[in-house]
Amino acid sequence: MRRAALLHALSHLRARGADATLIGSLKSAGFGLDSDIDLLVTRCPPNLVYAIEADLEDIMGGFKFDLVYLNLVPEGQRENWLAHAS
Repeated sequence: MRRAALLHALSHLRARGADATLIGSLKSAGFGLDSDIDLLVTRCPPNLVYAIEADLEDIMGGFKFDLVYLNLVPEGQRENWLAHAS
């Protein structure tokens, strides 16, 4: 169920002009019952930042998630975040 919600969320983001990739415990197989789904947003039109968060709340159906916006990550840490995303 989480996988279906995640795939729907990623597809929805692309349709809205944003790109995101999975990071965190779900990607690294450390995911547990209390884990959230972490997404690194690599591209997002500025006017959609809050809108996509609201959209994802509906799409994720109660699953906890976090969005990390790459453009808000300090420049010296961006490569590290991108490495976790690949």
